[in-house]
Amino acid sequence: MTQAELDQAFAGVEDAKGLPGTKLEFFLRDFRAYVQELSAYPHVSITHLHLQPSSEEIQLDLRILENSRGITIPDEIKSLYNQVYRLQLRWIHHDHPRFDRNTDQVFRAKPFADDLVDQEMGRARYINITTFDHFLQKVPGVYLDFKQADGLQLYYLNYNSHFSHQLAVNINKEAKELELYTGDDYFADAWKLDTDFGTYLYQQIQLSDQIVATAAKE
Repeated sequence: MTQAELDQAFAGVEDAKGLPGTKLEFFLRDFRAYVQELSAYPHVSITHLHLQPSSEEIQLDLRILENSRGITIPDEIKSLYNQVYRLQLRWIHHDHPRFDRNTDQVFRAKPFADDLVDQEMGRARYINITTFDHFLQKVPGVYLDFKQADGLQLYYLNYNSHFSHQLAVNINKEAKELELYTGDDYFADAWKLDTDFGTYLYQQIQLSDQIVATAAKE
């Protein structure tokens, strides 16, 4: 990934900031630094990077969501969506046994298909922050139906890695709030997130030689 490609991917969100005083106030700036550091590894290819800027319409949608559902969206989630509405990153290590030199060394400044995450089963690392369209019923019927029996109404928010560390949101009607849940294997196992959304996101963009080396094997 070249500097020009990085600049192009972040065009339109260069100056975006979150809510003042939140952990995610400067998340997009820090996310860019993470991508730039990642691209410096000689045996790593960033294949997809897509950022959909926020807008006044999106902020209105969030207020409509709160009013129509009678819930309060956490400030850290609002802070992220004040900067960007959708965020996708996909990368792969060249030593991974399923690395494809013909396709994985081509950078694409566009979204990757949702089914790409499902089909590749660990072929690459992902950060995939989805939109609130599910809540606003612009994409009806996409929540995790099989969790309804547990009293949860889970909607995907982040699909990280392959079958692990997925993040979803539950609408707690009694408490009138959104609850964050994490899980593995399509939420066959799910548990309440033991940290806040801001801390969770920064955990996803930690980078070290060990993380990169692990991605070559898993």
